[in-house]
Order: sequence, then C-alpha cells, then structure tokens
Amino acid sequence: MITLENLEKELRNSKGEWRWHAARVIQGIPAGYLCTYGAVAREVNRRTKLNISARNVAWLRAYLYGQTSRDTSIPLHRLTKVGDAQCHADSQRTTRDARIARTAEGSWQNPRWWKF
Repeated sequence: MITLENLEKELRNSKGEWRWHAARVIQGIPAGYLCTYGAVAREVNRRTKLNISARNVAWLRAYLYGQTSRDTSIPLHRLTKVGDAQCHADSQRTTRDARIARTAEGSWQNPRWWKF
C-alpha cells in the first residue's frame, strides 16, 4: 500500500512543495467526512502562504490516483467538488471506488462536510 511517506520525495520536488502540503491536508480529513477541493486549497494557502486553487487540488487527486493505482492510505475518496458528493463528475471507476470507501465510512448517503 502506498502511503504519504512513500510519496514524500516526489511530492516535495514541486515548486513551493504545494503537492506535499496538499497531500498532508488531505491526510487530515477524518473518516466519515468529505471535503471540497476549494476547502483544501484554502487550508494549504492559509498554512503555507502559497496560492493554489481548487483546480490544483483536483489535479493532484487525479495524479495520486494514477500514481497509487488506488492502493493508498491517502483518503482521496474524501475529496469532492462543491455540490457533487456522489462523484457524478468522476470516471465510473473512481465513482465506484469512492462509493465503496465512503459507504464503509458512512458518508455516501448522508455526507458530513469537514471544515478546517
């Protein structure tokens, strides 16, 4: 299983290390909660004085899914875009994987939103 520590060197190699900081914020979303890309971006910006956008976080989620083949301890299934708790904008595979993980955590039918 891929962990955040396994990806540390690669994620820290980005300008401003924003990918590393964003992955750490994502890691902090507790089980049973969902968080928007924008909320993660705002939290990274608050902590680091960087200027990343929700689109950067969405890109990072897709990138990490590609790097980890979904075998990761990073809770990427807890991320969603505003108003899309059911993953309608995701691929069928990502929607299926998120539904399975979120159902196990209890956030598929009645999502609770995490606020930093």
